[in-house]
Amino acid sequence: MLWKAIEGLPEKVRMAVILRDVEGFTTAETARILGSSEVTVRSQICRGRLKVRESLDNMTGGRT
Repeated sequence: MLWKAIEGLPEKVRMAVILRDVEGFTTAETARILGSSEVTVRSQICRGRLKVRESLDNMTGGRT
């Protein structure tokens, strides 16, 4: 279910979440890899985490 939720994210947000939360890169490293600013990456990660939580809640009927 987690991967399904992650796959539903927009590409740039998905890549930021995967690099930061799955692969363990720092925010600075993630920004460098994606060619973005750290502020942008932090925003993408925040939005991505919220959308993943919403997706998981929808899949489980709010039992996350």
